[in-house]
Amino acid sequence: MRWDIAIVGAGASGYYAAIHAAQTLESYGMSYRIAILERAAEVLAKVRISGGGRCNVTHDQRDPKILIEHYPRGNKALLGPFHHHGPDQVIEFFNELGVVLKTESDGRMFPVTDRSDTIINALVAEADRLGIQVVTKSSVQALTYDPSQSFWHIETTAQPYQARTVLVAAGSSPQMGRLLEDLGHKMVPPVPSLFTFHIQDARLQGLMGLSTEVSLRLLDSQGTPSKPLVATSGPLLITHWGVSGPAVLKASAWGARLLSEWKYQCFIELNWLPGSTFDSIDRALEEFSLKEAKKSMNFNPFSTLPKRLWERMITTAGCGGEQTWAHLTKEQRIALATELTQGRYRVTGKSTFKEEFVTAGGVDLGEVRFKDLSSKRVPQLFFAGECLDVDAVTGGFNFQNAWTTGYLAAQGMVAWLMEHPVEARD
Repeated sequence: MRWDIAIVGAGASGYYAAIHAAQTLESYGMSYRIAILERAAEVLAKVRISGGGRCNVTHDQRDPKILIEHYPRGNKALLGPFHHHGPDQVIEFFNELGVVLKTESDGRMFPVTDRSDTIINALVAEADRLGIQVVTKSSVQALTYDPSQSFWHIETTAQPYQARTVLVAAGSSPQMGRLLEDLGHKMVPPVPSLFTFHIQDARLQGLMGLSTEVSLRLLDSQGTPSKPLVATSGPLLITHWGVSGPAVLKASAWGARLLSEWKYQCFIELNWLPGSTFDSIDRALEEFSLKEAKKSMNFNPFSTLPKRLWERMITTAGCGGEQTWAHLTKEQRIALATELTQGRYRVTGKSTFKEEFVTAGGVDLGEVRFKDLSSKRVPQLFFAGECLDVDAVTGGFNFQNAWTTGYLAAQGMVAWLMEHPVEARD
């Protein structure tokens, strides 16, 4: 069987690319054969589980210059693509499919139904309408370009195929990575991104479920600040295995390669009063001990700090709950200011964040033309989504990368087909 466009991977970027290619060709009154190959039995599996089953489609950040700040890897390469196809275009696309999106207070965008099935059903229905063939349980085993015929030969576990253009949208598949290396592409080794930290520390015991704003810095196993410095801020959630939340997830993303090198053995430094310094808190504690001398140390002078956490901090600093502020010693004050602004916690491992597994690594970006996501090394080969060395923090940004690169790859493949109008039919 011979196709004009073969897409490897039935995920977000693969479906988005297939639909946009077919819609564009349809608008020109042209008929082409487009197929999606998927090694699993289910399509759009990651879409189904994303956002806790609600599907965080994109983020309501319309300025490309600010949007790229959420991508630890690939930010510069995505600036131009986001100008061409950003959140506005994604929202319009889904609206045209009958899917209305809503924006939450933190900028994340979900279908108003709060169901990922809404996104899946819309994509599947449109692909069906356009006549896109979806072949599941068909793992690609070999990918060979024939320059004499300008065709791709695709060996799968089901049967062999041919295609005029190929889009790789297979995520972080190790097997596909090896096939691309065989074609001469440089692959940046994949490492996990977006994960939570394992911490066993008495200071956190019994505080599970507590969430508060923090500033966080990554330190190596010797307690030395990372180079380059990884510093984040945002909500932190204390869990039964350690810590999670946006501040931790951002640190895991920006520090993905460092953390891998450290084998996830390091320290984090937490400032539980972000915006404050050791010196400012030390002075504040001294002033409070003079003004509120008769009050118990259980009285928390910091409104943003949860009561349970404050009680744990004063205990750690050696202050009894019944001790009055008047009896706060200099040593206790320094210890308390240190815990509040420079507390160090040993990280002993990681856990995947919910069901959303994201990797850093993939096709080296220097080998890709980002105007159309085509390969600089092999003709008629395109890329989209997580198979590229691009990844983002949580908030809909990884899906936005999938949509944007899928769209541009689709336009690139359509342009090639129109420039080479040789009928590809069995």
